[in-house]
Amino acid sequence: MRRLRYASLLAFSYTLIMRLAVPFLVLRLLWRSRGVAGYRRKWWLRLGWGLPRLDASRTRPIWIHAVSVGETLAVSSLVDMLLMRYPQVPILVTSTTPTGAAQVARLFGQRVDHSWMPFDTPGAVKRFLRHFEPRLVALVETEIWPNLLRESEARDIPVFLLNARMSARSARGYARVAPLAVPALRRIGVIAAQHRSDARRFRALGARRDGVQVVGSVKYDLDLPGLMARCSGIREQLGAEL
Repeated sequence: MRRLRYASLLAFSYTLIMRLAVPFLVLRLLWRSRGVAGYRRKWWLRLGWGLPRLDASRTRPIWIHAVSVGETLAVSSLVDMLLMRYPQVPILVTSTTPTGAAQVARLFGQRVDHSWMPFDTPGAVKRFLRHFEPRLVALVETEIWPNLLRESEARDIPVFLLNARMSARSARGYARVAPLAVPALRRIGVIAAQHRSDARRFRALGARRDGVQVVGSVKYDLDLPGLMARCSGIREQLGAEL
């Protein structure tokens, strides 16, 4: 009971901190836009406000979140494969940085929809999920957001963590807030880890043991046949959800 109360307090504290941080996060975006104007571009989308109106053909997408350039390159072949294999299913790619957004535009153009990743507050996440209604969520590398994962689970939206990595330092940090991190990790259906060491750390933190798979790093392996061969198990589970 004490552990449950502590976990609830930690989750409440995290959400409170995130909500209080929103004005500072917005100010940081505006400050950074002095050097890179893209940080100012449609910043309100990060709050789940003013999201673009969608026609029926663009609803219920596969949502892939790639923070910046490296993460976008890492999953570019996966996106191409999904566009080829499921042409009737829209793809939504979100970014955190303007350089990531520019990379999405260069690689995919109008073939995918693009938006900013919402801040991890319940309100922003709920507005985003309610608007796009993704059929599944694929996060890249170490994007573990408790409120996003909680709201996705509440809506029965499967979540995948692709090209996943967990350094020893990050693992120690997550272990300090295990009552918050463990439920978040267990809400991820499949964790496709880059290396065995990453897989061990995810499992040690409490991720579902049968959900963690070692597939290697795809960051520099961008040929479609190679990616399809190495991620066949993940693709089968993705296909089952489509």
